[in-house]
Amino acid sequence: MTRSRSLVLVIDDDSDARAAYEVALKLEGFAVESARDGQEGFARAVELRPALVITDLSMPGMGGLAMVRELRADDRTRHIPVITCSGQEERPQHDARVDAMLTKPCTLQVLLHEVRRLLPLVA
Repeated sequence: MTRSRSLVLVIDDDSDARAAYEVALKLEGFAVESARDGQEGFARAVELRPALVITDLSMPGMGGLAMVRELRADDRTRHIPVITCSGQEERPQHDARVDAMLTKPCTLQVLLHEVRRLLPLVA
């Protein structure tokens, strides 16, 4: 089985974190796209319809929580699982409905575990 058809969208204003997540996910067989903030991330999610979104919470412009609310309010994206990975103590409110919350620095092993949990293997 392979995950090659599962697209993961990584949204983070920290280019080092974004690059690390991208490399780890690609090594696991996922296709990966990225965005630098919530506004770009929402637009990319609508365009690409990824299998999963990983987002930081604190970003310039539209932050991660606002972006998740937009995803959940849109019929085209409301079904997409979301993992937040943030250094902030801020936790998503219930109306944001995230599927997993990780605190930075989160290890790549923990992140990949959550991705695998939310995205079963694709035949």
